[in-house]
Amino acid sequence: MKRMALISTFFLIFAFVPALLAQEAGAQQQEEATQSFQGELVSVDSLSQKLTVRDAEGTEMEFSYTDETEVIGAEEGVAGLATKSGSQVSVSYTDDGQSKTATQIQVMQQ
Repeated sequence: MKRMALISTFFLIFAFVPALLAQEAGAQQQEEATQSFQGELVSVDSLSQKLTVRDAEGTEMEFSYTDETEVIGAEEGVAGLATKSGSQVSVSYTDDGQSKTATQIQVMQQ
């Protein structure tokens, strides 16, 4: 009887602990997936759906955007960004290793 209880306990430990660890790792990856970049909006290319931002150190980053990209502080969404060149922006994005895709673009008030 004790042997059966011991086997059941080990089974529960080995069955549930890896699942809990995997769930925690997945949540941690979700948090790390979104990054941010702040700087001056350099250009917006509506044909290729890309924008370029330059930070204070002069580093430029190019971001793709989609119809789902949330734009805050510019009228008419991404189309309104074309008139905001030179404005300070904050871009939240995901990086899949091949491209950076903006999930949110916020035009900072001056």
